[in-house]
Amino acid sequence: MRIAFDLDDTIIPGRIPFPVYPRPRNPIRRWLCREPLRVDCVELINELRADGHEVWVYTTSYRDPFWTKLMFWAYGTRVGRVINNSEHDRMMEKMGHAYSRCTKFPPAFGIDLLIDECGGVLLESQEYGFEIVQVLPDDLDWAEKIRQRVGRDKQKSDTQ
Repeated sequence: MRIAFDLDDTIIPGRIPFPVYPRPRNPIRRWLCREPLRVDCVELINELRADGHEVWVYTTSYRDPFWTKLMFWAYGTRVGRVINNSEHDRMMEKMGHAYSRCTKFPPAFGIDLLIDECGGVLLESQEYGFEIVQVLPDDLDWAEKIRQRVGRDKQKSDTQ
């Protein structure tokens, strides 16, 4: 399964603070960690990857994909592709007018499950038919919610 995480207000705090990892002690890794990551994020991503899932980032920000990947590495995990708003806009333009209003459209990138906090993206998932787990900033069981969802999807595919 290809799983993509949103950044702002999902795993990087924004308007609403949530517990984050301390910055690494290693000076190089510390320098690469320009933004804090949500507690449990690294362990969850490592578990998902160990179970054979691809983990990506899908953000409406314009963060540079290379530097974003380095930041995750500095915290002790890896992500595959990073889709930022520039890449999203290019893809939506190729897909035509029907998708021009989409903030995010994971199926265009082969993403099976999106992790995002945004209520607007949740509404888009219902309108355009893609899978999402909404993770709110104040949800302390957010990682378990994702584990359960991925586990349910795995059980469903194992029985088919």
